[in-house]
Parts: sequence; C-alpha cells; structure tokens
Amino acid sequence: MPSRVIKGEINASDSLSRVSIEAELTFRAILLACDDYGRFDGRTSVLKAALFPLRDEMDPKRIEACVAELWREGCIVRFVNRGRPYLACANWERHRAKGRRGTTSKYPDPADATSEILGTACVSEELNARVGDRCAGDEARCAGNEERGAGVQTPSASVAAEPATLAKPAWTWLVPMLAARSPVGTERDEIEAWLSEMWPEIAARGEAEAPTPAKEGATIRSIAHARFRAYLGGPRPLRGISERRAHEARIDLWERERGAAARDAMVEEAKP
Repeated sequence: MPSRVIKGEINASDSLSRVSIEAELTFRAILLACDDYGRFDGRTSVLKAALFPLRDEMDPKRIEACVAELWREGCIVRFVNRGRPYLACANWERHRAKGRRGTTSKYPDPADATSEILGTACVSEELNARVGDRCAGDEARCAGNEERGAGVQTPSASVAAEPATLAKPAWTWLVPMLAARSPVGTERDEIEAWLSEMWPEIAARGEAEAPTPAKEGATIRSIAHARFRAYLGGPRPLRGISERRAHEARIDLWERERGAAARDAMVEEAKP
C-alpha cells in the first residue's frame, strides 16, 4: 500500500461536510488504499479487507452505503470495466502529491472506451476533459456547480437511488466478438443465452489466469472464444432458443386467455 500525506484542507471540505462521519472516514481510508492514480477495486468485499480489516461492525453492506453516499456527493467516481466494479477519487490529479509514481495504474482508466461510468460521465473536470464525446447530450448534468467545486457533480436522483444497478449484463461486451467469429446463421439469442449460463465460470477463470488486472479483459475474451468454439462443435442445446421462447410465450398467452375465459364462464353459471 503506498504512503499518503492527507492535506489539512480536507477538514474544511464542503463536499465531505455533507456526508456522514462514517462516509468521510471511508473516504479517508480510500485515499490511503488507492493506487498512484487514485483508483481502487470497487468490490465491497475487497473494500472491507483493505479499508476496515479489524472493524467487524463495518460489514460490506455498511461500506456499500458509505461508498454510495460519497458517489452521490461527487467525491468518487464509480465505473465498471469488463464486468468488474472499480472506483476512482474525483479530481485526483489536482490534489495528489507531485512526486514520482508508477508508469501505469493497477486498475483500468474510467475514461477508457471499455469502462462504463455509473451516473454521469462528467463527474470531475479532469475526467470530463478526457472522455470528450462521451459527455455529448449530457450538458445539463455536466454543468459546473460552484458550491460543490468546479466540475464535481452529484448523479441524478433516479440513478443515485440504485447506485450499483447496471442496465446491461456484465458479459454484454463479449457478444459482438463472439457473433463476428461464429458461423453464418448463429443467432444473437443463442450467444446471449450461452453467455448468461457460462459467464460465472468464464469470469472466475479469467480472474484466476490473468497475469495482471489490466490483462483480465483479454484473458476473459480468449477463454470465452475458446469455450464458445467448443460449444459450436457440439450438439448446441441452445440453438433455436428464440423460436422456442416465442413458442412458449404463445402457449403461455393462450393458457392465460383460456383460463380467464373458463373462470368467466364458471362465474356466469354460478349466478342465480
């Protein structure tokens, strides 16, 4: 864990004054745990071990609440890369010590095209400057807020209510790659159904075999490709799943409509 010097001005921080004492303590612990680029693993189990190893009362659920509070206040950035959550300190480059640091970060860059930033892409002005076009169409949320400091934004209320909820499954980024390398006629539904079933195993193996966190995405991609090729060479039980799902939906609709009609007929017969 790198050495850190926390500046005294943190005690007069406007944003930290608006969060709970527990959330502020969590933020100070994050400053000590993150790498030289202000980034860290966003999984609550990892945060528990790194931030509060001897505090039994600070369980993962409590830590998640503190992290969500800091996220809503704009103190940290939360993002997902290759299906794994990460966090980064907002405006890190402005406040970090100017000494030497590692040439690369241990963790992905939230500005990378492979990263999905939770809430708004314009959480800090330095991140805003690097993501560029990804902020297009989001000018209202990218507007400066002088009270909170230039460029630091609180995510919208609708997103903040569910800070850890993602719109897409963690394996979605693999679908185009597998589709491009599959035989003509392979349906997207078949690929998605296979990924949904195999993703936990693929992700676990990718995490175990990747030489560094930065290469985990490439490792997962290679594993998924090899596994899917083996699946395509077998009986392919998920083939035609879209037609089966449509057929099952029609049967379900017919049964529900028939059941409703039968109930209505019984009610009519029971009337005096």
